[in-house]
Amino acid sequence: WRSPERAAGAARAWQDGWLAAKWAYADFVHLGRKASPRRIAGGSEDATMLTTDQIATFHRDGFVIAKVFDPDDFLPTQREISEHIDARARALHHDGLIKDLHADAPFATRFGLIAVQSDEVHGGYDTTDILGDKMFALMRHPKMLKAVGSLLGDEITLNPIQHLRAKPPADQGRRRSHYEVPWHQDSGVTTPDSDAALLVTAWTPLLGASEEMGCLHLIPGFHRQGHVRHVSDPQYGTTIEPSRVPTDGHVIGVCQPGEVVLMSQFTPHCSTANRSRICRWSMDLRYQASGGPSGRAWLPSTVLQSRRNPVSEVHDPAVWRRAWREAQAKPNPGAKHRIG
Repeated sequence: WRSPERAAGAARAWQDGWLAAKWAYADFVHLGRKASPRRIAGGSEDATMLTTDQIATFHRDGFVIAKVFDPDDFLPTQREISEHIDARARALHHDGLIKDLHADAPFATRFGLIAVQSDEVHGGYDTTDILGDKMFALMRHPKMLKAVGSLLGDEITLNPIQHLRAKPPADQGRRRSHYEVPWHQDSGVTTPDSDAALLVTAWTPLLGASEEMGCLHLIPGFHRQGHVRHVSDPQYGTTIEPSRVPTDGHVIGVCQPGEVVLMSQFTPHCSTANRSRICRWSMDLRYQASGGPSGRAWLPSTVLQSRRNPVSEVHDPAVWRRAWREAQAKPNPGAKHRIG
């Protein structure tokens, strides 16, 4: 229980933390971008549809960084995640694994403040662990569907490969794998039958992503090679065979709050450690034209938009949640990553 004064202080901390994160990136420099896509001002009905130039950039480079959301669009999802952070923190505190709940810390910093006390906080935060209403609402947000629909058309399905990732400051924990991700293609975690059709990854940072925070690095034009050989690195996990990675021409994919990296499943990307004081939260969502292989046939795909068959659209998060719980109750039929 909190006193009114303590509750008011927590609300102010939340607001102050959000505003700090919202405006901290006003002077971001989008380093290394080639033919940087035109910004789209929000507010109009078509504000989140990609322009002709942005679509051309996507097909040429294998990715485009576009303004899709207003920062406030993320607030419901952030609050939902915060509820799970709080529950996890209280369980760790009960078990004696942490001493300070940091209950008044804002979304931008609380996870890292808990992680520095115990790495056990990392478990249980994926989208398919939380299966939250607000998460699903963001996945099928009209702005997102307009943006990915610019690349996929009117028949849009949510691919079952979907993740929520927390990257706290590098000194707030000991698990290096949480902080640095090697060069890889998203096709490296799908079955080969999905290579024939476009899968669009919408990498969506919930607080923006500066270079200091460990934003994505990408290799423009490489996607035209299709899927390349991946190997297993004992420290970092699945990675492109090092000899296949160009030594130059990399792009630093800085994202202002509300911007999304839209990329092909064949676009190599990696990320570096978070050297800021803010946790880098991101949702890694994937979309495809309805009817094609998902690359994870044993997991549920979800029709989000259909002009041909509107009754197939899933609007109720309970339907999405039930499909996932049914799938999770069954044995995993095979390997998830393509090695060799």
